[in-house]
Amino acid sequence: MTVERDTAAKRASADHAKLLAQQQEEDDVRWLLGDPRGRRLVWGWLSDGGIFRSTYTGEALSAAFNEGQRNAAIKLHAQVMHHAPEQFIRMLVEAQGAKVTE
Repeated sequence: MTVERDTAAKRASADHAKLLAQQQEEDDVRWLLGDPRGRRLVWGWLSDGGIFRSTYTGEALSAAFNEGQRNAAIKLHAQVMHHAPEQFIRMLVEAQGAKVTE
């Protein structure tokens, strides 16, 4: 019985830690995107990562490098879309130079 309780307690503790980490990530993403400076940074990272362009170069090693960069940008984009999709739209509008009203 004690082993089962210990295992259940460890599992519950690990689940709790995972939930806290997920909440921390969401809070961090929302905080970063809650400010125009953060949105500019994220837009730059997404753009530099090549998320909006083809990685094909005609040369295998440079294409592989570009795919690695793009993969990191895709992960960042996924975080943004999961935690603050409304800020992605705002960031897109700001990147296009349009005025965003509060």
